[in-house]
Amino acid sequence: MKVPTRPHLIRSWENSVRSGASQLNKQAYLLKFRRCNKQETLDFMVARLLETVSAEEALAVLAAADHRNVEISTGRSFDKIPPYLWRQIE
Repeated sequence: MKVPTRPHLIRSWENSVRSGASQLNKQAYLLKFRRCNKQETLDFMVARLLETVSAEEALAVLAAADHRNVEISTGRSFDKIPPYLWRQIE
């Protein structure tokens, strides 16, 4: 697996989440994940983040990661993913 090109951004983001600076929701995680342009980078960030967040926040992280996965696959950004795209991706 290729390490992201900006690991210092990931560390600072993880530290802010770990310190409990704020409870992030799905939309906030999605905005963070939109920095990722490659699937490998997204997978790396999600794996590292899931080690540090609570069970409640893990659901928001996974939902945002799935949303971003569809966006990367289609090459477009969506506020809400159309149902037909979920069927094509799965």
